Amino acid sequence: MDRRSFLLASAAPMLNAQRPPQYGAQLYTLRNQIEKDPETAIRRLAEIGYREVEIVRRQLDVLPILRKHSLIPISCHLESALVTGKWAEGAAFAKRFGATYPEKPLEATRVLNELKAAGIRYAVIAYLVPEERGNYEELADRMNRFGRQCRELGIQLAYHHHAFEFASAKGGKRPIDTLTSGFDPKLVQFEADIFWASVAGQNPAEFLKLLRGKLALVHLKDKAQNTAHQFHEMLPPEAFREVGSGSLDIRAAIAAASTAGAKHFFVEQDECPGDPIESLRKSWAYLSSLRA
Repeated sequence: MDRRSFLLASAAPMLNAQRPPQYGAQLYTLRNQIEKDPETAIRRLAEIGYREVEIVRRQLDVLPILRKHSLIPISCHLESALVTGKWAEGAAFAKRFGATYPEKPLEATRVLNELKAAGIRYAVIAYLVPEERGNYEELADRMNRFGRQCRELGIQLAYHHHAFEFASAKGGKRPIDTLTSGFDPKLVQFEADIFWASVAGQNPAEFLKLLRGKLALVHLKDKAQNTAHQFHEMLPPEAFREVGSGSLDIRAAIAAASTAGAKHFFVEQDECPGDPIESLRKSWAYLSSLRA
């Protein structure tokens, strides 16, 4: 390697770290609008300036509309039962909240081939229902096995945490620690959520630093001041705020995530005070101001 090539190679990590993130949107934010009028919802999202999206599996049918509006589906949230096998438990939990869940077990290879055909690069296990929690060593092993199956098709598996993973378990070891040490980072990466980390009492930036080399995706959302620390997801809707409109240090979190190796950032707002498109627009305006 000559001197010029050596200098360019040495500078590459620094240049990558300095490159502004590309901010996408998690379409769960628009779940109701997409169900009623997907064309309008997706068009309005694209008009804001978003170019990348993360979908949930039941939204695969909107892929033609995404392509029409030059939106790239980067990742897809999947049912945890693809890993745990607890389909009945997942369906029962979803029914309690009026959510949809497959009535019959899905075949993992078919699901992954659908993602591959759509050009989706990341498959994300999005949420563990209570009946799937407890043996996190076994979960890590199952995730690694599923991650290997994903990798054979050119897909990276990731795990999206909430707040419950940060609660101390028997023996004082937290589930998040078991998963962080148990996942093979070549097979399973994290999708970190700065909101849920903060709800669980963590400093998001410090938590993200601990995921260096294990972090692929990040959810950006903000949190209302004085939201109580807890280890469950039962929060009032007003706890969720547009990015830059709450109590979290967004700039520090983005910097920490970028240094830790995050590839994509998605704005997600579980609950919005009005039109979710307007909430996504407000978050986009704040994030765009960080680039100025």
